[in-house]
Amino acid sequence: MKLTGDESFCDPNLAPLGRKRYCVKRVILRNRKSKRDTLQLKTENFYQRLDPHLGEYLKGLEQPRSEWDLFDMSLHVARVGDTDLRREECLSQVTHIRNKVERTLNSSDPYSIIEHTNEIVFQKLGYCGNREDYYHPCNSLMDRVLEQRTGIPITLSVLYREVVGGLGLPTWGVGLPGHFLLGFRASSRELYLDAFNGGRILLPDDCRALLNDLFGDEVAFETYFLNPLPDSAIVLRMLMNLKQIYRRRAESVSFLRVLNRRIPLLADPLSEILERGMTLVELEEYRAALDDFRTFIENTSDHSLRKVVEGRIERLELLAGEG
Repeated sequence: MKLTGDESFCDPNLAPLGRKRYCVKRVILRNRKSKRDTLQLKTENFYQRLDPHLGEYLKGLEQPRSEWDLFDMSLHVARVGDTDLRREECLSQVTHIRNKVERTLNSSDPYSIIEHTNEIVFQKLGYCGNREDYYHPCNSLMDRVLEQRTGIPITLSVLYREVVGGLGLPTWGVGLPGHFLLGFRASSRELYLDAFNGGRILLPDDCRALLNDLFGDEVAFETYFLNPLPDSAIVLRMLMNLKQIYRRRAESVSFLRVLNRRIPLLADPLSEILERGMTLVELEEYRAALDDFRTFIENTSDHSLRKVVEGRIERLELLAGEG
């Protein structure tokens, strides 16, 4: 079976994080009179009830990207499936892993750090890639990865990066189609590490062979596949994995939480705003759905799709009590 669960081609063009127009905090974009104000309050309360940690996530996005803590962001992502996640407990688990590695280290050499980390993480603690149930959502939720000691390439890589980063080895994310790696420098060259496969070290030609194993001739290897990904693109990719999983499992509330976190990061979020509106209709949250449909209508350049959405507005207004 080809393991292609990670988002293959995520959009690298990310919006400025301070963008207000599509921020889910402003779910009502038009100023209305008293009735509209009442509806706005009810809609905002709905989001607070459904997605209690969303505000904390959005606040984190306001930080300069150079100050983002990717592991902490992965915990924010994990809250789409586990609202009871205990952040401090997760951080403590990572510190415990790092301390176990550090006690065995006697060199700051990158190869030595990787060797000792692999021994502790994969051999002694038993972390591994989950091939048997690759698309289970727990593989994409960092707290569950820590608990169950199994995951997919991107979550295992983010965890590995957090461990070795505290030991003096800088790494960066590398988003191959269908697979995720870490890049690092050693011996005056760039090398790659596959956390899904026991932390093995790869040369560029090995990465090419890996891609060929996944896709054969369907996807031609491009050197830019090995370019470092910004943390914001990694977060989007983690969320895309969960988006696909929750859509397949028809878990509407979790799917909605994922969209809430993707929309502020996208350069062009209109298609996902429309997706969110349709999901809200499924959940019978008609007022919130109206807000997203109106935003889509006001901003889309797709005239035929605009007409389709406009055709649903009157019915939604009745269902939302605005008629």
